[in-house]
Amino acid sequence: MKKNMLQGLQWKPLQASHIGAIKGCLDFLKYSYSLAWVYGGLGQAFSFNLSEPIYPSASDIRKSERFYKLLRNLGCDVKTVYGHKSQDDFAEVQKRAWELIKLGINAGFPCYGWELYHPAYYLIYGYDQNRYYFNGPGSEEKPESKLWMELGDTNIGIIDMHALRPIQPANNNSLVKQVLQFAVEFSAESLSKLTEESVYAYLKTAFQAYYEARHYAVEFLKEAREKLLAELSNSLLSFFDRAIENYMAIYKVLNTFTEQLPLSAAPNNYQENIEMQELVLLRDAEINGLESLQKIAKAL
Repeated sequence: MKKNMLQGLQWKPLQASHIGAIKGCLDFLKYSYSLAWVYGGLGQAFSFNLSEPIYPSASDIRKSERFYKLLRNLGCDVKTVYGHKSQDDFAEVQKRAWELIKLGINAGFPCYGWELYHPAYYLIYGYDQNRYYFNGPGSEEKPESKLWMELGDTNIGIIDMHALRPIQPANNNSLVKQVLQFAVEFSAESLSKLTEESVYAYLKTAFQAYYEARHYAVEFLKEAREKLLAELSNSLLSFFDRAIENYMAIYKVLNTFTEQLPLSAAPNNYQENIEMQELVLLRDAEINGLESLQKIAKAL
């Protein structure tokens, strides 16, 4: 059976599996971005969403249309097929997703999609007459393929498939300004009603994603400061330093929990040793950090 394959397309293990898939796509397209630049440049590093109910992926911003506009800043245009099995034309959505991936791979463009195996995002590196070939979370547990007509036939029932085409990236100034504007707008509502109790609830359900995101927030801000150093005023430098200080404070508190327990521990276990002063610190640092991001974005 003939297989059409892209060689060298490999996912990056992350809690935010869509970021891991996109980083794999960007690597395949020969973009030499650091993981922090991708994680931060797409806004995931700064997101904070206290939507009800709070899910383990509560800091996930991939559902925002602007997320894919930010991806253009990194040098990729995205074609998407999205649908749900409750739709009357679900079989047609499955077929459109199949055609999108085939066209993308035939053109040499990397692709990724939702729930090829587990509820996560996977890189799609090939296809044959009837199957997708993929790698991603847990794919080493079974053959890395899935029948195209089975896509989305799960309890969640979502089809979310993407093909990435390279385009001209934005300059660093534009990328940083736009992503920080997005971060502020995305998280402002949640942070406006932030309390110690809501921080606790967020930690209880989304610790691992939160920990990973804030690590890359610090690294992205450091890299952005370095890349833009020649054009930053003293006041802008101070805004960057203040933002780094706040996100580093968050990361340090979260890191103390991981030192007590392995990162794979059940989320509820992380709260056993949390004190009120730590919740206050996290709350204040989130609010102050977002204010610093707003000042940077406005001044750039």
